[in-house]
Amino acid sequence: MKTHDLIPTLVDAHNFAGFGSTFRYPSPEGDRPMDAPTSTGTGFRWFGRLLVERFGADLSFGMVYSEAGVLVQDEFERHIHTPELMVPLDGDVLLVLGQAGSVARPFLPEHGDGRVPAVTAEKFRAFLVPQGQLIAIGPGVWHKAPLALDKPSRTLVAFANQTENKDTECIALADVGVRFCVDDAHDS
Repeated sequence: MKTHDLIPTLVDAHNFAGFGSTFRYPSPEGDRPMDAPTSTGTGFRWFGRLLVERFGADLSFGMVYSEAGVLVQDEFERHIHTPELMVPLDGDVLLVLGQAGSVARPFLPEHGDGRVPAVTAEKFRAFLVPQGQLIAIGPGVWHKAPLALDKPSRTLVAFANQTENKDTECIALADVGVRFCVDDAHDS
């Protein structure tokens, strides 16, 4: 088994650009010019259009429950036609992502034809996604469930309805002797 160790990087719009999109949170006080609320009212400030993604279908919302301390990823999936939104709800999570093209076809070992994928490990990265941070994993990007750090975590997920049935390709890299381990420390 070839293990690739990854040190997670705190997600930001710059380092996440090859994998999808995210945004910088507005200041709750709206004290920076770019943080001006779209609308305000008694007891609230609305910050609209923080992240815009095209889905072309009804949205489906789901929830991932991640157990703490599992910092190995060797199964991945991708959606060719739709982004996937994620928001960690209970704490920070780690995501292991592979850029589009990081796994070359043929990649489905369950076809039984003896062909194995070519994996470009350098195109995989680990990201620390803070609790409450919205990210959009781009179409074609390899990913799987978020990894919880020191406590179980729930992550809200949204994508085009029926994505899991009509637009999901899976790969078990363990079947071809590849896995990614994530260090629980991270670079800022």
